[in-house]
Amino acid sequence: MPLSLPQDYTHPLAVMLDGKTDKERIVGVLHDVLEDTKVTVVKLRTLGYSKEILDALKILTKRPDEKDNYLSFIRRIKESRNELAHVVKIRDIENNIKPSRFPENPTEKDFARKDKYEKALELLSGSKPKSKPKDCSEIKNSEFWGPGEFPDSRGEDDFHH
Repeated sequence: MPLSLPQDYTHPLAVMLDGKTDKERIVGVLHDVLEDTKVTVVKLRTLGYSKEILDALKILTKRPDEKDNYLSFIRRIKESRNELAHVVKIRDIENNIKPSRFPENPTEKDFARKDKYEKALELLSGSKPKSKPKDCSEIKNSEFWGPGEFPDSRGEDDFHH
């Protein structure tokens, strides 16, 4: 029987598991903690996290002026030249864009979110995203995702059951 966790837990764990080093895994699992919880940098420092980990987490935390401007947040990460934050943000976006993170029948809002993440990924990694269909109401789900990406085809290793 697959483990079933609330969405709040599965995403950070998935980003952690995509890490290639211990530092990437630590930052991956904690990447949203300063933004989404009452945990502070001071608390993490008292728990023994290194300056390198804390610096990456600070960079990965949206500032108040970035709440409504995601690409500004992404540009700041890129311009920081902090390799740890940069790599973890790419993994975060790659996880956020997985078909299993979207409903079976995507809405305009889902298309906009997917487009936002693709633009961010392109900005950070230089990879060109797939083009978005112009009108999502006229396409089938398989056209949204592309070959092999349909949400029902997810494997046991996906966390979002």
